[in-house]
Amino acid sequence: MGLPADLRLAVVAGCDLRGLPLTPDDFFVYSRIEALARGGATTVAEVVAASGQGPEQTERALERLLELGALTQAEAPAEGPADPAAEVGEAAPEASRSQSTMELRKKARARRKSLLGAQMRSLRERPIKVPEATSAREQVAASEPPSAEDSAELALDDDGPPLRSILERIGPVAADDGRLDEAAGIPLDQQRRLLALRDRLRSVGHFEILGLEPVDDPRAIRRAYHVTSRQFHPDAFYGRELGSFRGLLDLLFRRVRASYEFLLSDERRRSLVAEHRGRTGAPAAAPSAAPSTATEARTSGERRQAQAATAATSAHLEQAARAERDRERQQRVRDRILDQRRQQARERAEQARERAEQARAELEAGRSGAAASLFRLAHDLDPENPEYKRAWQGTLASARRERATASHQNARQSLQCGRTAEAARLFAEAADADPTLRHLADAAAVVADFDAGRARGYAMAALEALQQAKAHEQPLPVRVVAHVHRACARAFLAAGQTASAREQAERAHQLAPSRQTRTLLNATKVT
Repeated sequence: MGLPADLRLAVVAGCDLRGLPLTPDDFFVYSRIEALARGGATTVAEVVAASGQGPEQTERALERLLELGALTQAEAPAEGPADPAAEVGEAAPEASRSQSTMELRKKARARRKSLLGAQMRSLRERPIKVPEATSAREQVAASEPPSAEDSAELALDDDGPPLRSILERIGPVAADDGRLDEAAGIPLDQQRRLLALRDRLRSVGHFEILGLEPVDDPRAIRRAYHVTSRQFHPDAFYGRELGSFRGLLDLLFRRVRASYEFLLSDERRRSLVAEHRGRTGAPAAAPSAAPSTATEARTSGERRQAQAATAATSAHLEQAARAERDRERQQRVRDRILDQRRQQARERAEQARERAEQARAELEAGRSGAAASLFRLAHDLDPENPEYKRAWQGTLASARRERATASHQNARQSLQCGRTAEAARLFAEAADADPTLRHLADAAAVVADFDAGRARGYAMAALEALQQAKAHEQPLPVRVVAHVHRACARAFLAAGQTASAREQAERAHQLAPSRQTRTLLNATKVT
């Protein structure tokens, strides 16, 4: 049977949860209703949305809580209809919903009536002992049944084992612990104890975390779980900013749930109880006559199983803690390396700016070569800055042109002075630094007397540059073109390419006939 989404629910103030057979899922849903209602009422839709479970699972838990009398239906707030016609139109679809609501109310009343009768009978059978010094108001308060809010804080029944929260027994961490968070909605003293429990979690036993001494009583364990789980469930701090403690509470809650599920196994639970009794020398619950050999063997086997289970749990917790420490250490290493790289990047960027300023000063002084070297250093220090790369390439091209011009002028002077070898070297430097048509032609003509292969390379580059100039329709003087063909003819003739040399000599003679061109033509014929 599905519950209406707008059905309003409230907790029953006089209901003792300890006497109800609630499952962990029922108790979880009940805690969500307490957090949402805050003394008032909440709807089924709000509980389903806040539980994080499936709608069907949540509704089953709500129906069970209603049947057990832990919840009751609250009256809807009185509001006048905005539109009478709309109210009449909605009456038909609401008929089935109101019918189901009435059935739930009848069941809840019957269940609540039976529970109240049982509580009254219990009170009559067991008289309440009140100290003589108490006042009349305190006597009345002592005779009242515990409320829903107080039931979670109470210990178990008088005839059950004592229950004491593990947070009360554990020593807190130091008051100056760096993990404390004053902005979190948890008292600092409680934060210190939660952190201390987190540090010792791998050595805490299953009974210890539930606040119990080892006891072979599933009912007592279930009650202890209901009380303890509320201390670590994030819903206990609903509406507060928990910060990093939200993950810590989730971890502790999962551990409490795991211990509870572990103790549900009769064999494992009894093994832990037997081990505890053997260690403390406590008598068994029902001592018998002299134990037989079979009984001793069974007890020894149970003790070994309990020890193995405890060792496995401790190993699992230790492994989880070790993995968490490894992740934190790796994260710290990554953060430290990242900080170092950022610091190095800032230092290199500052050095690059200094080199760029020096390069601009050199460029203003007319020293393009020094400026190009400094811009290159700035680019190496900060390769992400495109400005340094553009400045380096531009100044490098300017420096090469300046060096080529100076080498070409010095080569012409050396040639006029008869230093042909020096002139060839300087013409080659000019052609390598700035391969213009003029530099390539002069290098091909002069270098042919010393290195025929290198002169042929300059000649081929000069012809290619001449073709590109013609393709781009660049105006070239006839004497320049004739000089290029004449220089290429000399280079080809020195390299032994007579046909190519004759072709270049003929073109040069057609453009500008001279004694040099006729000499080249005759040399090609003789060859």
